[in-house]
Amino acid sequence: MNKKYNLVILNTVIMKNLYHFYLVFCVLFLNSYSKAQMPYVLDTRIESFQYLSAPTIMPGSSYNLTLPFTFKMSGPSINTATINTSNDGYINFGSEGIVSMVAKMGYLDVNTQHSYEVNGISPNRILKIEWKHQGLTGSAANNDSISYQMWLYETSNIIEWHFGPNAWYTGSFGSTNPLVMILYGSSYYDIMGSVNTPTLVNCGPSCHLNGLPANGKIYRLTPSSITSIPENEEIPFTIISDQQNGNIEINMKGIHTEGSLIIYDALGKEVFNSVIRNEAEKVQLVLKSGVYIATFEHNKGMYKKKFLAN
Repeated sequence: MNKKYNLVILNTVIMKNLYHFYLVFCVLFLNSYSKAQMPYVLDTRIESFQYLSAPTIMPGSSYNLTLPFTFKMSGPSINTATINTSNDGYINFGSEGIVSMVAKMGYLDVNTQHSYEVNGISPNRILKIEWKHQGLTGSAANNDSISYQMWLYETSNIIEWHFGPNAWYTGSFGSTNPLVMILYGSSYYDIMGSVNTPTLVNCGPSCHLNGLPANGKIYRLTPSSITSIPENEEIPFTIISDQQNGNIEINMKGIHTEGSLIIYDALGKEVFNSVIRNEAEKVQLVLKSGVYIATFEHNKGMYKKKFLAN
């Protein structure tokens, strides 16, 4: 009788411990899962494409570039990169990742040019790398080409693809449509689907766009950790939050140059984007309760301010 009673107690203790272990496992798993998110937030826009005005030419099929500022992708700050100017257009940061626009491209003719340029002032410079009149290998049309740029932003670590004039013809890509992607850490993240409303997915080198983006199309990847960027001490615009109805008013007085006003939520997702052309403009919108980040980016830098929507 005592043996049976002790066995029952032992089984009860074991089951209770297993149940506690299961609860702890579920909490840890769900907590870890809930924190998982994409390393970048994708958005698209249309702006007039401009070729680099005074670039440095990159000769040869591969060019080692010392970056004008440190840049971060998956980990440590990066100071050097290898630019591929032969088969495929990409920026290689070694073990930290690759930023790529791949479409089985090769030299076209004497018009093909690869170059880079740095715009702006520290700590808000932009490194612009350009593939001009980049063509296909073995293309049937001798003027079959595309021009595009990759932009790297200092401080914010934003990555952009800017698409320019193109002359791709049916079948130019063969069986492979344009592939726009980054290799972040050990994972491939692709911009795929519709060229106008694409999505960012963790897919590998098999996910492609359904066509070629039009002249002026921009794909922007903003790090999800953009909320960690420090605020500027002097902000040339004011933000007024109406606690009664949740309305937000942004007064651009103090802005003397055209730029983009972008608002992100606490997770780094873009919720508003507009071009501001003069200081007389006011922006009024309604946001859900929470913490937001307003940034104003122009050709000389970027301002950033956190604010609360009630």
